[in-house]
Amino acid sequence: MIDMSLSEKIKIVWHVDDILSRAKDKEIDLSKDKALTILHDLKDDHDASIGINWEVIDCHLENYEWGIT
Repeated sequence: MIDMSLSEKIKIVWHVDDILSRAKDKEIDLSKDKALTILHDLKDDHDASIGINWEVIDCHLENYEWGIT
């Protein structure tokens, strides 16, 4: 029997504070505006077979730090 109290969809939410916190942990100086840009780049450009995770966020932060983005 199907549990009708379970939703048929889920949503995983990343917040700009996640990006800022990770940048701080990695000692990367990042403005809130740039963190928002990275957050939306993650949404727009992520590989659906991988998703968005800390490793993917780290790659975007490293690209920022190296001036690639």
